[in-house]
Amino acid sequence: PSQSIDKVLGIFFLLSGTLAAYNFLRDRHEGKKFNYLHFCGHRYRRLTPPVLLVSILYATLLIRVADGPIWKRMFSMYQENCQENWWINLLYISNYMVPYSTCMPWTWYVAVDFQLHVLSPLLLLVIYKKRALGFFLAGIVLLASNSYAMTYFSWNG
Repeated sequence: PSQSIDKVLGIFFLLSGTLAAYNFLRDRHEGKKFNYLHFCGHRYRRLTPPVLLVSILYATLLIRVADGPIWKRMFSMYQENCQENWWINLLYISNYMVPYSTCMPWTWYVAVDFQLHVLSPLLLLVIYKKRALGFFLAGIVLLASNSYAMTYFSWNG
């Protein structure tokens, strides 16, 4: 099952990038000017309210919704982390932190997705302005990221 997770996450990243590229290029073809702050701000405004709400719930109420022999001991770690480190999720940098010190460590995916969204205009603008150069750079990025991943996993198992 854990091997399937990598594939599923890859598909979600692919879908997210495809939609970002489609919307970006559609807006350019419609003659809309690109506004980087709006591009990033729109994504931030969409993602942040649910992340903030769940962080607040983890920091305050969720420890009281269940009970069991190890519930409070296990969940208190999440509660303490959310009380101390809630801001990490709102800045979308949780993938750079030690997993067990962050509030809701499984939200690393949202952080990575947001970071890729913020970086995507760098490549998309080049693809839009100079298609051949853009696709060449996209190929370089693809090869570099795959080479890094293969090297990392071959050394670290």
